[in-house]
Amino acid sequence: MVYKKFMYLFLVLVMIFSASLAIAAGGKVTSATGTAPDRYVYYPGTEPLAKDEIRLIACGTGLPAARRDQAATCFLVEVGNGDKFLFDIGSGSMVNVAALMIPYDFLNKVFLTHLHTDHWGDLATLWAGGWTAGRTGPLRVWGPTGATKDMGTAYAVEHFLKAYTWDARTRNFVLSPKPGQITVKEFDYKAENAVVYQENDVTIRSIPAIHAGDGPVSFILEYAGLKLVIGGDTFPNKWYIKYGSSD
Repeated sequence: MVYKKFMYLFLVLVMIFSASLAIAAGGKVTSATGTAPDRYVYYPGTEPLAKDEIRLIACGTGLPAARRDQAATCFLVEVGNGDKFLFDIGSGSMVNVAALMIPYDFLNKVFLTHLHTDHWGDLATLWAGGWTAGRTGPLRVWGPTGATKDMGTAYAVEHFLKAYTWDARTRNFVLSPKPGQITVKEFDYKAENAVVYQENDVTIRSIPAIHAGDGPVSFILEYAGLKLVIGGDTFPNKWYIKYGSSD
């Protein structure tokens, strides 16, 4: 009898706790007095995106030495048609990307501004993690050329896959090999305002960036009359003024 009463009390507490979580998942935090919200927080999957909107989530903003509470550079862009894009995937950033609980088939498009580790160091985690967690097709990567062939994105990804040969071959025994592939679309880093992606009413352009030698770029995403500029690492420059400003 005591056991049944205990179990009943436990279930009631669980129901109350679950209801509290359901309320919290709405994304609004009220003030201590309960009269009005004093701040708003975002809970993944709880805020619909309108057809003509863009959402930008900073999944990392730090340096190569990623810290527990600040991963290296990574920005997730969601647009109103449902498409999602990762701009850079720096060291430690996949912890924050994964916390958003987005199916990995939506996380298959990566645009690299350049090849410093704080901008692509977590590619391995996205590649292998997405492969084992349900991505059904290859990972797609866009990135710039370099001053020489061995400084470009295609070379980097080709040798990345060579470095992970053991990982890939052993997974191929039990998983479909297709999601373990990476397709690369390399473009000229010197090109100004060149279209590097155009699908489903989304256009992404590339402009040169000034940072640590030849090769870095910035990206401009256009959707529903909106324009979003992803700088990567760059100093102010003439291309920002010419192509990044609103018409």
